[in-house]
Amino acid sequence: MAKRSRKQRMRNLSWLLCLIFLGLATAGVVQIRHHDVLTGFELTGSAFVVLAVLIGFTWPTRCRVETRQHKACREDAFGFLFGCSRGHGHWLEKFLIRIRLRRG
Repeated sequence: MAKRSRKQRMRNLSWLLCLIFLGLATAGVVQIRHHDVLTGFELTGSAFVVLAVLIGFTWPTRCRVETRQHKACREDAFGFLFGCSRGHGHWLEKFLIRIRLRRG
C-alpha cells in the first residue's frame, strides 16, 4: 500500500473534523429542542472547539506570507494560523502576524 502524502492526510482529517462538528452541533440542537438545555449547550460548545481546531490547524489553505520578492507565497499550508514549512521562516512568520506581534 502506497504512503499517502501529507496533503491527502490533512484533507482527510479536515473532512473527519467537519463530520464530527456537524454531528456534535446536530446532537446539541436536538438536546436543546428536547428541553435538555445544559447537555445541548455542552455538545454545541464541544462542536465549536472542534471547528476551531479545524480552521486553525487542518483546513487546506495557501501560505500567502510575503516573500523576498514582495509577493505572496503560493505554497500549500494547513490552517489559518501557520504558514508553509517549505519557505524559510514562513511557518513562524504567519503565526506572529496572526497574533498581531508583526505587521503583514
